[in-house]
Amino acid sequence: MRIPLGVEPKFGRLVRELERWASARPRRYRLIVLQLALCGYLYLLSLLVVVLAAAGWLALQLPVLFVVPSIGVYVLGPFLVLAGIIVRALWVRVQPPRGYVVTRTTAPALFALLERVRHAANGPRLHHVLIIDELNASVAQIPRLGIFGWNRTYLMLGLPLMQAVSEDELTAIIAHEYGHLTGRHGWFRGWIYRLRITWWRIALALQQRARWSRWLFAPFYALYVPYFNAYSFVLARTDEYEADRMSVEVAGAAAAARALLRVNTLGHYLSARFWPALYKTANIHEEPPYLPMARLSEEFGKPLADPDVIEGYNLALARSTDLSDTHPATSDRLRAIGATPAPVEPPRNSAALRLLGPELLSKIVDRLDTEWRWSTLEGWRNHYKDSREDRQRLTELDEKVRTGDPTAKERVNRARLTERFIGEDQALPLFREIVAADLNNAQAHFDLGRVLVGRNDAEGLNLLEAAMRIDDRLTMAAWFVISPYMMRAGRMAEAETYRLRLLDQQQLEERAAEERTPPRWRDRFDAHGLGEEELSRFVQNLQPYHALRRAYLVRKRVTLLPHRPFYILLVKATTSLHNLDYSLTQLLANAVEFPGDAYIIHLTWKQYWLLWRFRRLSSALILSKF
Repeated sequence: MRIPLGVEPKFGRLVRELERWASARPRRYRLIVLQLALCGYLYLLSLLVVVLAAAGWLALQLPVLFVVPSIGVYVLGPFLVLAGIIVRALWVRVQPPRGYVVTRTTAPALFALLERVRHAANGPRLHHVLIIDELNASVAQIPRLGIFGWNRTYLMLGLPLMQAVSEDELTAIIAHEYGHLTGRHGWFRGWIYRLRITWWRIALALQQRARWSRWLFAPFYALYVPYFNAYSFVLARTDEYEADRMSVEVAGAAAAARALLRVNTLGHYLSARFWPALYKTANIHEEPPYLPMARLSEEFGKPLADPDVIEGYNLALARSTDLSDTHPATSDRLRAIGATPAPVEPPRNSAALRLLGPELLSKIVDRLDTEWRWSTLEGWRNHYKDSREDRQRLTELDEKVRTGDPTAKERVNRARLTERFIGEDQALPLFREIVAADLNNAQAHFDLGRVLVGRNDAEGLNLLEAAMRIDDRLTMAAWFVISPYMMRAGRMAEAETYRLRLLDQQQLEERAAEERTPPRWRDRFDAHGLGEEELSRFVQNLQPYHALRRAYLVRKRVTLLPHRPFYILLVKATTSLHNLDYSLTQLLANAVEFPGDAYIIHLTWKQYWLLWRFRRLSSALILSKF
């Protein structure tokens, strides 16, 4: 069972109602949040009491359990196992964050700064300080006793962040993080903030548990966590404003504003330019030609004239506060601290060099780059290998266009490979040619629209709209293309309209996915409905698999998105599933192109009921070799 974490259609309406309630009756609202917070503890403890009480009552009613211990083990054993499962749930293990550990001895200047901020903010002691490879700073409190707390506090400082900001800006950032931990603004908000993160982590951990131990907790937390998340969302957003005020009190409004704008500006530069440019080199280099932390040390030391930096600044100020994040929009946060937005210049001396020193900084850069390289190298080489094959494929498709009659899918692949390896300018006429020839080619409409919108050409919007009309599965991908364009153009109302459409489509997709599951007894099946030519091509794709003896194809009946067929392919092999040295179903899933969504089942004795159901449809048997 999947445990939702509060992102659901009713979430937005509920949060807006709670914001009005919290503003009108803050003390009563705090009491309700307190009751919800305790509810999670109460459920587990009540469950434990009930199990132990039932075991005790049974023991008192059956004195023979004390006379014959072996009987007592069989009778009371299940209760004790159940109690053990509940107790273990209270100590769900949460993995601590990873990074380069710095100490007071290795980085005295940094720890002197942390101590000054801690005293100014009246914050708790830090147990670990880690340097990570992100443009971010965060705190995490990892409970040693599960939901009962006894936390260890970790501060994570991103090396790119420290390289990009000055010391006073880093002071403001650290003060903001301390603002989430300090009791200066009230112990209740800090406790709720930490408990919110704790329940979130526990819900995620419970998702990974085996079914036999999860069924006790998943139904309750599937209801509890979303509501607690919604009720605490209002307090969490208020915490962000209060953490910003702490940042201003410790470092000043000017430093806090510069830090906020710098992080948003450079964040867009990294995601839109730096990382894509680095990973694009995997097309032509078998190993990374340069390492990211070392390159960022050079780039952040000079002015960044790239248009993406200016675009990141404009986007940061254009975004409005919404319900996708507890963090308010940058413009609202600046307004709350009384700061006027202005472009920021690179600092003369980075906080990384000032607080870590050149020797330690070099070690950290080398360590993080080495870890990044080894974690990336296998995937990088696989991508390089695939790129060589794709280049060869592009050559073959070019030749096929000159000498033959390629399919529509091959034409789209050729245009996309041309864009990838040669450039957008060469790919644009190819996409236009496909769209002109086939008005129902959703992928070509989407790709042409994506390229044009990336060039701030409004014509791309019409093409993306057409792609979504042809194939609504492209809605989410189209949103990620349209949203930045709308923000760049200042068309925030239209961007919100597209966002709402995306949420509606996501809700529909999630409900439809619940129908598209492995077959169950109550499901109903129809004939596959494929035409003779389409069925013939499909069967030809199955023929080369020598272990495949018979294949049955049916269409599962669905009520949501019925225009997207969902097929069930049942295959019988010449040998048993356990004797095959490979997964036949996996091979078929990777190699055979279905005319819609599909689920493949390797026939064993457990699925014979399904075979009986399929045989009732005369067209179900599509392949029989013996």
